[in-house]
Amino acid sequence: MPHTLKSRLSNILSALCLLIAYDSYAASATSDALILLEPDGRSHTIQYTIASDGPLIALELPPEVDLQQLSFLGPNHQSLEENFTAASTAIELWNGVALVRFRTTYSHEITQTGTHSVRLTLPSLPQEFAVEQGNITRSSYTWIFPENLELVSYSAVSEDVGRWQHRGQELAFEQFDRFAVTLSIEYRTKESHLKPAQDTATDANDVFCLPNSHDPDVCAQDRDSDGVPDYRDVCLPKKNDNLLQTKAAREISKYSQSLHDEAQGVEHTPDWHLDFGCANAKNFVLNEVQFPSGYSYLDYESRQALDRLAKALLRTADYFEIAAHTDDAGNTDTNLALAKKRAEAVRYYLLLRGVNPNQVRFKGYGEQYPVASNATQEGRMANRRIELTRLK
Repeated sequence: MPHTLKSRLSNILSALCLLIAYDSYAASATSDALILLEPDGRSHTIQYTIASDGPLIALELPPEVDLQQLSFLGPNHQSLEENFTAASTAIELWNGVALVRFRTTYSHEITQTGTHSVRLTLPSLPQEFAVEQGNITRSSYTWIFPENLELVSYSAVSEDVGRWQHRGQELAFEQFDRFAVTLSIEYRTKESHLKPAQDTATDANDVFCLPNSHDPDVCAQDRDSDGVPDYRDVCLPKKNDNLLQTKAAREISKYSQSLHDEAQGVEHTPDWHLDFGCANAKNFVLNEVQFPSGYSYLDYESRQALDRLAKALLRTADYFEIAAHTDDAGNTDTNLALAKKRAEAVRYYLLLRGVNPNQVRFKGYGEQYPVASNATQEGRMANRRIELTRLK
């Protein structure tokens, strides 16, 4: 969100807090919610301003909420803060103002109405807001849409119940009645922000993709369109790779491997690709797992790649070997020992990520099995590798 908008919202909310606290703004209990939608149309940061001049009100927070801000105003602010510290599950207020901001996500409130549009349905009074010995006298929602989204429509509401206001990227509803009604808002991706068809890997990458309990990967990003989400794609292309070339290379690799398997009498394993996102049906090199010369320490990029591998291994019950290879520079015995340490380091990291110890073994081969000539720099780099092999 632009800094100017942040400043403007902060000033407005600060002024609102002061009005509520010191100008008898709350006749009983009030709730104002400001929602900053994110580009995915579901995630959002919500900022509640709640106030009371006597009735006990409570705002229930979502479980494990990422609380970004909480402040109290009014003569009893210190006791209110202490009370929240003791409870920490709900913000309770009986006199004064509380401002709370946290990040959350719409789930069942969202339904998809088109390829690039959704409908948000929710009650006009917040369900997580409760009032004892009184009624809520005023409630409002204000949504601020990101630049990639635009409002399509909102539900009709009787004038004695509430009022809509729409201006630019902002939509607000103010409730007058103490009984809740159902609000409905439809919004979509702006045409100017739709991705060209060749840049969109799958329909699951649509900005409004909704999670499915039967298919947890349906909304996961899949940049190379191989049917395996990025978070567990072991052969994920780098961000600057040409995706069309990557797809072509994958298909060629699959075809070449099928010819090789047929010639060698190797049984085809179709689930290998679905498990790991790699075309090779027997083994593959973990290209992103690299070690500094002479060391067995895993750097950040290597750990990220192994995180994806761990998630893939947790989906299969097959057994694997982690093999470490080196070039022929230096002493043969030293290279063999270094390869063993590197293979062991990879296995140990996978075990820390929950992989079954009996599922993976490790072995250092040193310089025994080069895949390229050690006479060139490129060849030596190719020979320094970590391979994963499925065991029979």
